[in-house]
Amino acid sequence: MKKLFPVMYDCPEKTMYIAGAIYCVIGFFTFPFLTLFFAQGYQDDVAISWFEIVYHVVNFLAVMWIFRTYLKDSFFNVRYNLKPFLIVSGCCAAAAIVYAMCVTFQGAVTTNPLNHFVAESALPLMEVELLILPSYLVNVNPIAGTIVTVFLAPVVISCLYYASTFAPACNSRPWLAYLVVMVMIAVPRIFNSLTFWDWKTEALLYAVQLPIHLIACYSYQKSDTVWAPIAVHMTANAVGCAGIFGLLYMYNQ
Repeated sequence: MKKLFPVMYDCPEKTMYIAGAIYCVIGFFTFPFLTLFFAQGYQDDVAISWFEIVYHVVNFLAVMWIFRTYLKDSFFNVRYNLKPFLIVSGCCAAAAIVYAMCVTFQGAVTTNPLNHFVAESALPLMEVELLILPSYLVNVNPIAGTIVTVFLAPVVISCLYYASTFAPACNSRPWLAYLVVMVMIAVPRIFNSLTFWDWKTEALLYAVQLPIHLIACYSYQKSDTVWAPIAVHMTANAVGCAGIFGLLYMYNQ
């Protein structure tokens, strides 16, 4: 815990992270096509938001089925190292929130519509955006959108991106783990750029969100439990949702 980049031991079993990697292909390539197919013809924003929500719920259920044992075992590190866990998670969540605030402020003062669009994607952060951005999802569907972004997406992100790729590499080559997760996070972006979104937009979204992912990965390595990045994303997304509700309240006054 005292080292800047300590040795990391927490890692799912090989069968789990292989299954997670296989599901990434299904969840980030096959299911998005199905979601887009069934959503065709719907123009109402609330109706479209429900397709997005169902997609993320399916990802969460699949992740819980694959990683349920690992999540339970990894929680022992939280119980026996609660204070260091809270310190690491809190500091990393604060760093992610400050970064997101800077990005959002920069997007708010710029005249470039694309930069404004990308700035809205910093927080809340989900595993991937299909039909609408998470910030707009929370806007049009506040209750369900908040539940998905704050409680479900952090588990999916931490298991599919970090536990499946970052943790196995960090056990043996910590320096390589960060490069591996950078590539892994780019995969859904590449899929989206070939299907739903413009490649320039996807590249900007990747660049904006990558620092938050790396901060979460560092909390994983530092605390040696997957619950640290889950806590980081939950906290940061909750603050992001609170900011959206605050802006909506001020706008309606």
